[in-house]
Amino acid sequence: MLPRGFDLVVLGKKEREAVKAVGKNPDRRESDVDENNRPVNTDAVLEGMTVPVPHPAPLQPAESQPEQQLQAVPEPQSTIPEPPAA
Repeated sequence: MLPRGFDLVVLGKKEREAVKAVGKNPDRRESDVDENNRPVNTDAVLEGMTVPVPHPAPLQPAESQPEQQLQAVPEPQSTIPEPPAA
């Protein structure tokens, strides 16, 4: 649903193109709702055709790989020389 007063918002050319680029209707009005108050007239229409909105490709299932064992990294050894014995 569009917020109250949205009909008074003027979209510039760049904004209109951005709305169309995602397949939506930049000319939709607040009153474009059905009898159940659900939005209608939301899809962009170019030359009498509805612009399909691309859907993301489904994710492929993850390949089952055994978890790699992390190996412990040895602590660095001190490089401070021992004092000479007296």
